[in-house]
Parts: sequence; C-alpha cells; structure tokens
Amino acid sequence: MIDMDLVSVTEAMKIMKLSQSQVLVLCNNGRLDAKKVGKTWVISRESAENYKPAPRGFAVVWERRRAKEAALNDEIKSALEQAAKHKDGK
Repeated sequence: MIDMDLVSVTEAMKIMKLSQSQVLVLCNNGRLDAKKVGKTWVISRESAENYKPAPRGFAVVWERRRAKEAALNDEIKSALEQAAKHKDGK
C-alpha cells in the first residue's frame, strides 16, 4: 500500500455506503486492501471504491453446496478409477 491514496474508515464508510462495523469486519477479514497503523485502519481508496459485496441468500448457499458435492463426486470417481487401474495392473 505504499504511495497509494489512502482513506480512513469514516471516508470508506461514505464511499462504500456501509456502517463502521461492516467496514472494520472487511478490513479484519482481508476483503479490503487495508493496513492497521497502531489502532487505526487505513484503506486504499481504490479498494473502497471497487468493493463489491459477496452474493447473499439461499440460492447462493445451494450453489456452493452443489459445487462442493460435484467436486467431491469428481474426487471419488477419480479415486475409484485409480483403484481400478491399480487392481488391473496386478
């Protein structure tokens, strides 16, 4: 964050139209390009201006669940194929 245009949490709140606690959570979770200087967070203006909230809602949860299940199914299929190859090789 050297030589960047930096803003305070208060300025980021106005830019992002979020509450102070929401901005602080994003800083703590690494969702913003921010650095803590002493007890104060400084945030890159670009990061605040370009922030896009993560999708929310029931459909998003199900989409993530389906993706995890598909990945697990692929992993199981691959393991079974490897086991079959190993068995046939002996």
